[in-house]
Amino acid sequence: MLGETLRSPRTGRQILYSPEVDIAVGPFAVLCSYEEEYDRLAEVHTELLAAMRRAFQMNLRDFGSSFTAPRLSSLCSYNLNARCFMALEIEKGNTDVKYLMGSMMNAATLGRMGVVVAWEWPRINDLLRARESLAMWGVAGKNTLNTQNLLFLTRDQLLRILSRRAVLIESPPWPFNPHAKASTPNRRSLKRR
Repeated sequence: MLGETLRSPRTGRQILYSPEVDIAVGPFAVLCSYEEEYDRLAEVHTELLAAMRRAFQMNLRDFGSSFTAPRLSSLCSYNLNARCFMALEIEKGNTDVKYLMGSMMNAATLGRMGVVVAWEWPRINDLLRARESLAMWGVAGKNTLNTQNLLFLTRDQLLRILSRRAVLIESPPWPFNPHAKASTPNRRSLKRR
């Protein structure tokens, strides 16, 4: 998304703040929308997304939340104007709730689905406490961030979910020598033969 200039719709001035997420899963919607592609990705990866949602539900239950996890259908269809399929924010060491809310906002607004990963257990409690506040404000009719496309997982949960679904490739589809130095192609090797 580098090179894109965001401008204020009202004044036409360049907007200085451009949020960045820690990990973004494409395709990246900069000049066009990828609604249909994101829908297909959600269908193809339903098992992965459902496992992430179940882990989040477990976190909510352990926290004692009175609010439930979003349904899988709303998790994958709420943010139709997303910039990427999945936006992940990693929270390691931030204890200030306003920064945690900033990470929540970045993940929820930039990704069709947002995930905030707590590096250590105290962060998951801080994140869930912030989500609880947002949900209560929403019930009270206050202006707030909607968390329908947002999950909170611990680092261990995410690693466990991803490792169970990882596909092992016996041999890569190209010649591979793990001891060879990386090289940059020269012009001659890039020409069509």
